[in-house]
Amino acid sequence: MSESLRSTTHGASSTDLETANSAGRPVSQTEQAQSLDGANYQYGSEALDWLVNTVGLSTDQLNIRYLGRPGSNPSLLLPVAPARAAAAALRRPHDGRDRAEIAKTIAARMMARTGLLRFGSGRIVELPQFALVEHLASVMGEPELRAAVTLGGLRRNRKPVLQLIRPDGRTVGFVKVGWSPMTAGLVYNETATLKLMEGRLPKPFRVPRVIHHETWEGKQVGVVTPVTNRAPELRRPPTTVETVLAIARAESLGLRAVNRMWLFEQWRGNGVAEHIDLERLAEKRGDVQVEIGLWHGDLTPWNQSSRLGTLLIWDWEFAGRGRPIGFDALHQLFELHRRRPGGTNQSAITALTRNSSRVLGELGLNLSKTQADTILELYLAELVSREQQLSKQRWSGYEETPLTSIIVPEMIKRLG
Repeated sequence: MSESLRSTTHGASSTDLETANSAGRPVSQTEQAQSLDGANYQYGSEALDWLVNTVGLSTDQLNIRYLGRPGSNPSLLLPVAPARAAAAALRRPHDGRDRAEIAKTIAARMMARTGLLRFGSGRIVELPQFALVEHLASVMGEPELRAAVTLGGLRRNRKPVLQLIRPDGRTVGFVKVGWSPMTAGLVYNETATLKLMEGRLPKPFRVPRVIHHETWEGKQVGVVTPVTNRAPELRRPPTTVETVLAIARAESLGLRAVNRMWLFEQWRGNGVAEHIDLERLAEKRGDVQVEIGLWHGDLTPWNQSSRLGTLLIWDWEFAGRGRPIGFDALHQLFELHRRRPGGTNQSAITALTRNSSRVLGELGLNLSKTQADTILELYLAELVSREQQLSKQRWSGYEETPLTSIIVPEMIKRLG
């Protein structure tokens, strides 16, 4: 499939759009331009306006009905027909779900299979086919595709993620759209990393494969295969330790002194030095040697599925090379504490500093205390680097969490 195929701009006026409420009542053009909070939007909400502006609308096809959830400002669009496509849109297993969430998903899929999804909680939205989906169907040789769309909330790395589904319910790919300079960089990084990873992980691990990557209408578009278990295997899934080591050593560079790591140049270039004394860090830890390799960048239960003896891993947009082995273990510890009920950035950093030696020790690398402390400090600098990257994109109404302001005092204390 060519990465240089020409694409044309598609659009639709408000007269091309008809929406309906959850009971199926058509809504007038005046109503459809009025969001529930009183703000005027062409397509009824901030999220839908942003989505249409990002992926475009075709003028050549009949409207497609979606269930938007939640109804006021959807973060998820599910096609209500065909029934098999609707059910496929709800099949997204990951290890971060609890039993209640699994039960809700099973019930929703049963509704979808019987054509009852349109009666689910949310709001029925009718839109022409998305221009990007129409373009990708042509590129991929697919006669007809439906898309389930995850819009997400006002996160700084927010981007549309489209699940491309055939009418028979088979998912043919997942699409990420980098619509801003920052998100375009994330999509580019993920596709580059997945190409690098092909064939490098042992059998228990499976990652998506890139099937298409292009610049479309000035946006980065990456299409990857769905990751699913092909057949049950009679063994336990890999542990976190095995996963961290397998990913890291897929691109291992062996032991390296801290003062020879190119990370410092990257950090100086993206503003980390404005918050952390990198010269003092290099002076104190420069001669310490640590093993470096690849890291996933967001290795959490929400980005993996351990079923039937294999571990499926996706969402590689923050992946990077040349990182100390152990970064992924520390990041998982940080995220699990931050996302638990009542968790905050402060409580997560506190848990991280208290438990980092134990977590790194579980990797079996025979690290000295100095090495473990060094890896933690480098990881904290990497978190500040990520905050600098994410700070380039802001949303009205989004309150940035003061993660950097929490890390800086910790680093001052540690570096002396």
